[in-house]
Amino acid sequence: MNPFPFRDINHLFRWCSQVMGGPFYLSTHFVGSFNGLLLFWHNEVRVGNQLYGSVHYYLINPTTKQCVDILNPRPQATPFDSYVAVAYDPADSWFFRIVQFKHCCSHANVFSSETGCWTNLSLQLPQIVSQATWEKKLVYSKGAVYWLSSSGHVIKLLLDAQENVEKQAVAVELPDDDYVYYHKSISLINGKLVFVSLGENLRIWKLMEYFDEVNSITLGWILIKSADIRLPLMKKVNREGEFLASKAL
Repeated sequence: MNPFPFRDINHLFRWCSQVMGGPFYLSTHFVGSFNGLLLFWHNEVRVGNQLYGSVHYYLINPTTKQCVDILNPRPQATPFDSYVAVAYDPADSWFFRIVQFKHCCSHANVFSSETGCWTNLSLQLPQIVSQATWEKKLVYSKGAVYWLSSSGHVIKLLLDAQENVEKQAVAVELPDDDYVYYHKSISLINGKLVFVSLGENLRIWKLMEYFDEVNSITLGWILIKSADIRLPLMKKVNREGEFLASKAL
């Protein structure tokens, strides 16, 4: 959907308002930015035979000036009550996927731009993980999305359907430290998933895959950087952590 070149990003947003068939506000309808792509939602669609009031996602590529319209698999549900992210890495593929799920649900919906369809994936997680608080930030890397759980785990969801549903989503325990974290986050640095923790020290851990004798995969952490950092710098932890991690990897 690319009828003419756009002068700037505001011109692009105004065009998307016309595509959506209703008022379009960045503060209300913006979901997030994912590896250069912008995701929005709208529920006042008046395009063709699409139902008025059904929720649609709109994925914008500011570089190619394209906008893709995707119907939400739960047409009356807004992103406010869901976890939503775009899985996209142009180094791997020009296709993208949208991941959507609700907290404590046993399944996730995944849209593929390659097939144009939504698929349903099972999430079989331990009760302590599924009932904990989950962070809204999702990180995509090599066919999987990751997010933090207050149970002390990182959850990994494979986006391709697995024959063994128990392997579709796994909970990886966070590194065992002897102090309480003041701040923690996950990021993707140089293609590697890292966990940044701030307690008595700033520590950066890299998630590793280990293969056993029967070629089964076990996930674990290795410490790649530890630095003394004082509490007044706590707000800078993610920026500092990413800098140190990029140097360590």
